[in-house]
Amino acid sequence: MRSFLRDAYRLLTYSPLGVLRQRRALHEALEAWNGRFLFTFPYMCVGGAEQIHIDVIGTVSDLQPLVLICSYNPDRSFEDRFRRNGKVVEVNLVLHHPFTRRSALRAIAKRVDAAPAPVLFSSLTDTFFDLLALVKPGVRAYHQQHAFLYQPEGNAQQKRWMAQFPRVTRFIFYSGQAMRDWERFMLDNGLSCERDRTFAVMPNAVHRFKEPVAGKKPGILFVGRQSPVKRPELFLEVCDRLEKEMPGQLRFSLAGYDSIGNHPQVEFHGRVSDPEKLSAIYAAHDIIVQTSTLEGYPVVIMEAMAHGLAVISTPVGDVPNQVNGSFALLNSSADADTVVNETTGFIRDLVRDPQRLAGMRRAAYDHARREYEPEGFRKRYRAFLEGSSGAA
Repeated sequence: MRSFLRDAYRLLTYSPLGVLRQRRALHEALEAWNGRFLFTFPYMCVGGAEQIHIDVIGTVSDLQPLVLICSYNPDRSFEDRFRRNGKVVEVNLVLHHPFTRRSALRAIAKRVDAAPAPVLFSSLTDTFFDLLALVKPGVRAYHQQHAFLYQPEGNAQQKRWMAQFPRVTRFIFYSGQAMRDWERFMLDNGLSCERDRTFAVMPNAVHRFKEPVAGKKPGILFVGRQSPVKRPELFLEVCDRLEKEMPGQLRFSLAGYDSIGNHPQVEFHGRVSDPEKLSAIYAAHDIIVQTSTLEGYPVVIMEAMAHGLAVISTPVGDVPNQVNGSFALLNSSADADTVVNETTGFIRDLVRDPQRLAGMRRAAYDHARREYEPEGFRKRYRAFLEGSSGAA
């Protein structure tokens, strides 16, 4: 019933002209495609996941990758970056319209089968698993999973995908915690997996580094896309408390959101898509605060460390496994009251001990330099996608 209502809604709301345009664009792209790498991603919006997707495409950008954008998001801030790295075709209408989705999927699968040694790579799309049901056996297929929390009574989307899991060559993670949760999900649902053959852990990269420089006033920063799991309201409560305790002694900034409520001491930067502007925001601060309830290993933390920011974070996802006490302080839980109380205390203690704060900032920067250089990322993924890494 739900599927019928969804199809009826699409019939009534999808522009016939828009569907025809996407159908033609897809046909032309498939006809012209001479590569072997097909990527399916949901969006071209601002986000850590989207930046990672751009980076992955970029590792084979010289090999004519075809990129299908399968869902709709009004934020298209990263569109230029996607298009600089591959042939991008938006197919959200044609893949979801009840009259065109089957023929579109069959056309894509047929073209994949005709490609030399084709490789499918996806993250967060149903399209990838729909294609796996149609392409010939033996096609190398990689699914990248970002944050994942195993919920025995939940994970409805992943359960829809399970029938095609045996066709997946590797599940790729940059978070060890997400990988372990995914492994539990598979085993508890009767799916066989051997960690060394089923999974691959591929660290992410950071593109801009700036050594830490102390300002006149310590700067406290929150960066996040607009999502309930990010909980910016907790950061704002911390700002209110600290401003009351230490009036005028700190600077507070929030990037990713427009103004929220009445917090005159906080500078709201809104959505930031320009990487140079975001880099400048990071560089102007001393501490990054992350208050999320669900993460893999946030790109925001990596980027902040590359600019020499000390880290204060909830103990979610792979964060506890990726950071250490030389540059990070973790809340004892993700409970809202705990996060507010402990984060307030952490910041208060650090700004009262500038020598300790400076040491943490230097340690964060040095760690990022060792672990997140983009050239290593490019080489690892290139070898992996081409099948020459010995692990693909």
